[in-house]
Amino acid sequence: MSDDTIQVELKSLYQNGFVHLPSLVGCLAGTVLLTKLSSLLAPFNLYFTFTELVKSGEGGYGLLPFLVKMLIPFSVGALFFHHQKERDLALSSSPSAINLELTAAAGSAFGALLLSWPAIVLWEFVVSAPIYGYRVQFIVVYALYVVSFAYLSSAGVMAARLVWLQGDASRLKGQLKTQSQLIAVVWAMIFALATGGFADWASKQLAPT
Repeated sequence: MSDDTIQVELKSLYQNGFVHLPSLVGCLAGTVLLTKLSSLLAPFNLYFTFTELVKSGEGGYGLLPFLVKMLIPFSVGALFFHHQKERDLALSSSPSAINLELTAAAGSAFGALLLSWPAIVLWEFVVSAPIYGYRVQFIVVYALYVVSFAYLSSAGVMAARLVWLQGDASRLKGQLKTQSQLIAVVWAMIFALATGGFADWASKQLAPT
């Protein structure tokens, strides 16, 4: 198969197909590791991890921790697209029949769930006394984070695809399709940021003072 044929196929792929389990696990691991790494490297006392939400009232709920937290799944999705695209080009084979958006979304969503799982399952042992009676409310907050991580990871895939398409304008066909992809990215990010923002706001309201 020629490189030109592969390039053309790559432009229309990764939007249909199946969820690739090993890639899903990779996105899950990337989400968890980057979140944990951000909490270790952050030079300030901020809520970067999910369990920290219920441990104490210390920490910050500013714009910076929110952006860092939301940037992680977006980066995972973008890196996943780049990895899969480079892999298929290097193998000079037909594009893998993988739905990258759904795979990345599922991976980051399960990553967020895994990060919040200790607080959900071991609620009696990890929470501080002032919020002991707010388990249901915090489960809702965690669910909102899971949804926002899924949408942001999917948006990362779409954004990376769009950037790659725009960088290869000589082969780009269907401007209307490109515009629809841009709109999809924008809406996914708006929904994810709104969901994550509400979760952050709710966490602040529920946190002990």
